[in-house]
Amino acid sequence: MPRPRHVPPSRLYRSIAVGFSALVALLAATTLVLALSRAEIVITPAREEKELKSSFMVSATPEDTPDTIAGSITAETMTLAAASPITEGKLIEDRAHGVMTVINHYHRNQPLVTTTRFLSPDGVLFRSTRTITVPAGGRVDVEVRADQPGEKGEIGPSRFTIPGLWAGIQDKIYGESKAAMTGGERRVTTITAADLEKARAALAALQATTLHELNEKKEQPHMILSLEKLSESILTPAGSEADAARIEGAFTLTTVTYDPDALSAYLAQQVALRFDGTDRIAPASVSLAIERAAKSSALLTAIQKVSAAARAEDLALDPRLLKGKKTAEASRILEAVPGIGKVAIAIQPAFLKRLPRLPDHIKITIISGQ
Repeated sequence: MPRPRHVPPSRLYRSIAVGFSALVALLAATTLVLALSRAEIVITPAREEKELKSSFMVSATPEDTPDTIAGSITAETMTLAAASPITEGKLIEDRAHGVMTVINHYHRNQPLVTTTRFLSPDGVLFRSTRTITVPAGGRVDVEVRADQPGEKGEIGPSRFTIPGLWAGIQDKIYGESKAAMTGGERRVTTITAADLEKARAALAALQATTLHELNEKKEQPHMILSLEKLSESILTPAGSEADAARIEGAFTLTTVTYDPDALSAYLAQQVALRFDGTDRIAPASVSLAIERAAKSSALLTAIQKVSAAARAEDLALDPRLLKGKKTAEASRILEAVPGIGKVAIAIQPAFLKRLPRLPDHIKITIISGQ
């Protein structure tokens, strides 16, 4: 059996000393890194779209009040009309009609009374709609209608005899048509309440289009128009026969001209009253509308669409929630806070993957006014 190897005491003590020194050095280095580690977090607040609505007066004789600015008001009345075509209905027989030229080759004038008969070669009878006198050697145009309703009266260009004349002159006095007779059928359409609603919608669309066109043509940028309906007249009542439902409306065109500098000051004041810090408000877009108008004053509504960022004091940020967290996890925690948009984290020394465990080594900077 081999004898145990003997280790000299001096070598054993030396190994223990070296190991202890290395452990102390490692602990010292770790402590130094922890003591020197720093994290800087830069936060960009998120922007939230907000809508500010306020009302103010435009007056030709402005009072010294915060909600009144100088301007002028004019009004005029205009009429618009709209129609909604009727496509449905039923076909009924009617009398075909057209224009005929009566020719007189006889040596004296020939009077023809209303309802004088004109007969086509196929035996289709037409009657004149008015009394005429055809001069000797001349000709006269007259409207004629078929004696019987229906498609039978829809004939092409033809020559017509006049049965009421003496047979000896029927070849000298006669009628000719150069176009077809039409209208043996017609579509009967009756106006309904639904048709009138469509016409009313068409009138509303015309009102909007007219206002848009007037705005495009307005002379000054600091001018606002409104077009309000005063009354409407139904030109084709329900139950009446017509090819379209027709409505006419009377409208008041109101023009309000305002002082642009006074309006800008008023809008800026409204923003300042609603927000604690104007540096976090992005430039506003403004839309104006006339609520009501009188002879020398008008009530306007202003809608400002602004972009507002959260204030630093509104963001609940506690470095203790982030200590010892990995960079990605710390970013997720911060981005979940309402009002925070972007997060950038920098750790020193750069090789560290976690934020310092000491909260006071974590610096949070919030960028304002962006």
